[in-house]
Amino acid sequence: MLRQPEQRLISGYNHGGHSWPYWPDGPPPANLREYAETVAGCATRMLTRGNATSAPCGGPEPTTDEEAALAVQRLREGFAFVGLTEKWDISVCLFHKMFGGDCDAAEFVVSRPGEEQTSTWEGFSKIEKIGHEFDTSQLEGFTDTHDGLVYEEATQIFSANLAKYEVNEESCKPCFASRES
Repeated sequence: MLRQPEQRLISGYNHGGHSWPYWPDGPPPANLREYAETVAGCATRMLTRGNATSAPCGGPEPTTDEEAALAVQRLREGFAFVGLTEKWDISVCLFHKMFGGDCDAAEFVVSRPGEEQTSTWEGFSKIEKIGHEFDTSQLEGFTDTHDGLVYEEATQIFSANLAKYEVNEESCKPCFASRES
């Protein structure tokens, strides 16, 4: 399951700055932009780098174009399933269409809604959501280029599998019915 990179960065910042490589011994990020620049490339790192002694998303070594290309290749060739967190319900349905089994209400439970998250950083301020998404303007134009490439590939794989397995809102109604159980 992959998440849109800038949304993931803001969520990580709001969730106590997980994967910040200098915590708890070093200083926290000065702001969201510094956090994003340091932690960018999380999906790329997880798909390309070996066992890290620290959090797999944390820098400070930035990802490279070569790692992004390898991450895209590994996503394309090495995974039986690719879903998108922004499309959680339909991803769950697709998974069951591809591999069988019945949908279960537990698969639709929101375990980290983000509404009650607090930070351990002094002076920390959360980035507010607009609807179901974070306002990315506070990233001051920053985009996670490498994870953007990985996410773009994930979106293409996901869309192709939706078509291949004929998964849509209508075909998933029986699966979605389990949400109310």
